[in-house]
Amino acid sequence: MFYWDIFIIILSIYNTIALPFTLAYLQRTTYAYHFFNILITILFFIDIIVSLRTSYIMATSGDEIFHPKLIAINYAKSAIFWVDIISTFPFELLGFSGTLQKIVSLLGVLKVVRIGKISKIIANLNVSTQLKASI
Repeated sequence: MFYWDIFIIILSIYNTIALPFTLAYLQRTTYAYHFFNILITILFFIDIIVSLRTSYIMATSGDEIFHPKLIAINYAKSAIFWVDIISTFPFELLGFSGTLQKIVSLLGVLKVVRIGKISKIIANLNVSTQLKASI
């Protein structure tokens, strides 16, 4: 899980830099660029699935929760779930053209919100390290 989290952090940083740059300066993008962005979107979708299955520490009791249904409910109730869903939606695949395409490409800026995942991932890594140290 540690390596997956680091990978997601790297992808989030890439999005934070590449997406605004692309929207501001590049009039045309290559097929390779689109393929890479679709691949990143798929990886973030996989991260949502992984997050639906990743245990968490209950704040009130300090117990680690492993039950899949409780994990999914907790994640679905969190704000980060909705950020993940909105930022993973593939706006570029909607196939609009002209002015509407420009508006839809601006919606792609929502993917920059993924940078917020970094603090959550780091917090989870710290909790995991502290939990292992206490055992």
